[in-house]
Amino acid sequence: MVAGIIVTAVADELTIAEPHRHLTPVTAAVSLLGPGLFLAGHLFFQRTVSGRWVVSRLAGLCGLAVLVPASLVATQLVLSFVIMLVVLAVAVSDTVRDRAGRGSVH
Repeated sequence: MVAGIIVTAVADELTIAEPHRHLTPVTAAVSLLGPGLFLAGHLFFQRTVSGRWVVSRLAGLCGLAVLVPASLVATQLVLSFVIMLVVLAVAVSDTVRDRAGRGSVH
């Protein structure tokens, strides 16, 4: 997870430096691998701790994988925005799941 945060920070720096630049394969890889490493690390952490796979993390990883072809034509800013939407969807899914789980306990 820590490696994902560091790689994401590098991608953020690239986005801030040249937001409208078309992506090179290296910048696309950095942009997608940062969140991917974070989600994969958290997925395996949860698997180790709870013994189950967290579906939202798997879906987020699939969402990032779907963006690989789009990264060939997008700008850095557009790709970063869409990646943010994928990570936001994972967070919202987790929040809804946690609230639903809490509601069924009472």
